[in-house]
Amino acid sequence: MEQAYKTLSNYYKFANTLKKRIHIPKCKLFGFMEFNFYMVTANDSIIINGNKFISSGFGDEMMLMNLETGNYLGLNEVSADIYRQAEEQTTVNNIIHFLLKKYEVEEEVCKTQVLTCINDMLEKEVLVKI
Repeated sequence: MEQAYKTLSNYYKFANTLKKRIHIPKCKLFGFMEFNFYMVTANDSIIINGNKFISSGFGDEMMLMNLETGNYLGLNEVSADIYRQAEEQTTVNNIIHFLLKKYEVEEEVCKTQVLTCINDMLEKEVLVKI
């Protein structure tokens, strides 16, 4: 029972940290997961969109500014980790493995949440699929 509680607790911490700053409407934290058509798969390569955004770190978090619109995006610790990993071309799988080492979270939960977050970043043109 204690292990089940710890696993569920870690799931909520990871999912809530990831969702805190980037709105991810396609994903539910509890209950049935909605079916998503991701723009990326775990084997795809991505990189930051350095032509459209500039970034600045604030501790573990990060602030991005869209150079075309002047709008700002705030990234929490986990989404900032994703962004930092994509500063040089990398695969989504590499990002997932990095986060699995850094955070105590189940692999399937991590993969689902990371794909959803990266999909959201692609839609906002923060990241570019290569």
